[in-house]
Amino acid sequence: MVSLLPAHCKEKCAVTVELNVRQLTLSTDKDKYGITLRAEPDHMVLGKRLKGAFKSITASIKELKSDQLEAFQKTGSIVVDGHELHEEDLRLMYSFNQTSGSATQYEAHSDSQVLVLLDVTPDQSMLDEGVAREVINRIQKLRKKKHSSVYEHRILCRGRCLTGLDNRILCRADVLMGWTTGCSVEADVLLGWTTRSSVEADVLLGWTTRSSVEADVLLGWTTRSSVEADVLLGWTTRCSVEADVLLGWTTRSSVEADVLLGWTTGSSVEADVLLGWTTRCSVEADVLLGWTTGSSVEADVLLGWTTRSSVEADVLLDWTTRCSVEADVLLDWTTRCSVEADVLLDWTTRCSVEADVLLGWTTGSSVEADVLLGWTTGSSVEAGVLPGWTTGSLDNQILCRGRCITGLDNRILCRADVLMG
Repeated sequence: MVSLLPAHCKEKCAVTVELNVRQLTLSTDKDKYGITLRAEPDHMVLGKRLKGAFKSITASIKELKSDQLEAFQKTGSIVVDGHELHEEDLRLMYSFNQTSGSATQYEAHSDSQVLVLLDVTPDQSMLDEGVAREVINRIQKLRKKKHSSVYEHRILCRGRCLTGLDNRILCRADVLMGWTTGCSVEADVLLGWTTRSSVEADVLLGWTTRSSVEADVLLGWTTRSSVEADVLLGWTTRCSVEADVLLGWTTRSSVEADVLLGWTTGSSVEADVLLGWTTRCSVEADVLLGWTTGSSVEADVLLGWTTRSSVEADVLLDWTTRCSVEADVLLDWTTRCSVEADVLLDWTTRCSVEADVLLGWTTGSSVEADVLLGWTTGSSVEAGVLPGWTTGSLDNQILCRGRCITGLDNRILCRADVLMG
C-alpha cells in the first residue's frame, strides 16, 4: 500500500498493526505514482461571497491544472475569472489517473490531503494464505462442534500437497500455509522438511511420527533424540521405538536408532537382525558395518563370529577385545571361561592370562579351553584322547595346544607335564 502523506507524517506502525496490510510506503513524490492535484470550491464560503457568480467560477476552479495548484500551495492565493481566491476558499485533493498503466495494479481513494493507493495484485503467498485461512476456519468450526478447548487439545492435520501448493509450513500460532497444529509447534518445514523443537509432526512427505519427535532431517533419515518414528520410507517402528521392520532388519525392544541407512546405533540397542548380524540382549553397538562395539555387548552372530556372554568387544574385524571376554568362537578358536584377550590377530594376552598364545599355543595358567583348531579338552582340563596321545591317569589335568608342522606332528605342551609321541 502506498500513502501520499506530508513529509512530516512518518508514523505508520499503527496502520500496519490495525489493518490487514503487509507493507506501507509513505511518499510525497506525486510524479512517481502519476498523482495530480485538483481543486474543489468551498461552497459555503464562496457561495455567500460571490452569490450569482459562484456557479460560473465553480466550473473554472475544477479546470485548474496541477501545476497551477502547486503554485497556489506555495503562494497561498490564485486569481480565477478575475476573483482572487485564498486558502480558505478552495479545498485541494490528490487525484489518481485511472487511465495510467498502473491503474490495474492499484485501487485509489483520497480524502483531502491524503491519497491511498492499494496494490490489489495477488501473489502466490497471498493465495496460499487464503487456503490456510480456509483450513483454519474449518478447524475452528470443528473445535466448536466438538466443544473442544483451544488450550486443552492439540490438533494435528494431515494433508496431501496439490500441484502448485507444495510449500507448506507448520506454524506455532496462526497458520501461514498448509497443515495446522493447535498449539506450541515450532516447526519450519520448507521443502527441506526440517523441524526445530518439540515438533509433533504428522506428515512430512509421507514419513509419519507420533510423539515428541525432534527430527532434524527426515530426508536424510537422521534423528537426534527420543524418536518414535512410525514410518521412514518403509521402516516401521511401533512403540518407544520398538521397531518391527527396518527393510528386513528387525529389532525387538527400546531401539533408539540414530542412523538407519548407515546402521549406526547410539545406545541400548537390542537389535535382532542388521544385515545378518544378530545381537540378542542390551547391545550398545556403535558400528555394525565396521563391527565395532563400545561396551557390554552380548553379541550372538557378527559375520559368523559368535560370542555368548558379557562380551565387551572392541573390534571384531581386527578381532581385538579389551576386558573379561568370554568368547566362544572367533575364527573357529573357542574359549569358555574368563579370557581377557588383548589381541586375537596377534593372539597375545595381557592380564591374568587364562588363555594362551594362539600362534605359539603356549599356556599361562589354568585355561579351560575347549577347542583350539581341533585340539579338545574335556573338563577342568581333563584331557581325554587326542589322536595318538593319551594321558597317564585321570588325575593328570592336561591342556594341550599344538600346531602340526612337518616332522613335528607329535608335540604337545601339557599342563601335567605329559609329553607323548
